Amino acid sequence: MVRLETFPVSITDNGSYLFDRVLKSGYVRKRTRKTKSWRVIYLVLRPASIFIYKDEHEAKLRDKILPCDLTAVALYNDPKRKRHNVFRLVSPTRNYLFQALSKPDAKEWVDLIQREARIKEKEEQMLAEMRKSAGRNKSGLDQALQSYLSDIEANFSQLPRARAPDTSLATIHETEEAHGNHTNPERVIWQGRLYIKKFQTKVRRWKSVWCVLRARALAIYKDENEYAPLLILELGSIINVVETDPTSRVKKNCMQVITEGKSYRFRARSQEILTLALGGFK
Repeated sequence: MVRLETFPVSITDNGSYLFDRVLKSGYVRKRTRKTKSWRVIYLVLRPASIFIYKDEHEAKLRDKILPCDLTAVALYNDPKRKRHNVFRLVSPTRNYLFQALSKPDAKEWVDLIQREARIKEKEEQMLAEMRKSAGRNKSGLDQALQSYLSDIEANFSQLPRARAPDTSLATIHETEEAHGNHTNPERVIWQGRLYIKKFQTKVRRWKSVWCVLRARALAIYKDENEYAPLLILELGSIINVVETDPTSRVKKNCMQVITEGKSYRFRARSQEILTLALGGFK
């Protein structure tokens, strides 16, 4: 005779299981993946899953999102200002946009999903792992960083134009060490070559760019000459910077810069460069 073990299961007052209870539900609009149009759907948030149904009858399941897979949950500002009360869910493989009925409704969705996704705990854990990894490989990283900075200084010395002495990399470091100033907005935190994903006529292409992360903004240039920035992202507008899954077998070491109005995807030539870039934002 087989003996079955029994375990206590928590049940709510209305007779449903705690793990299957509805935390929030309601009608919202969702932007479709292919046509970019907005469709009315019925969204249901439970402790372990987010369900997308056609209507409140919950007869036809259209999609399912696991909060544990999300790397960012935030309100979204439409660059075209056509949509209001929009919030965004970001995962390593896909981003979702929803439009709530009102601003308080959108904020409640964000707060509840953030809590279930444990976004803050994930960020703290990632920082702890990065510090632990840096501690184990301190000597190797120091050597790589020193070599990297030496290459940068060599490149700067070969530039045809002169730089202002108060904004050069060496002068900034000397000034900070002498005066203990770590709030200089022109202070270079990290710089290096990355590849940014561009969308041209529905074709995804990776373009080589030179990125410079300063204390107040991320500047993206065509090359290391830094003649004119192609794009400047103020750090105040950046919600999060997360590592993402490889887009293919050869396109590895990817990360995503998430701003209030848009997400930018980058990839590095090596895991070491990606780690240094991510560490600069943290």
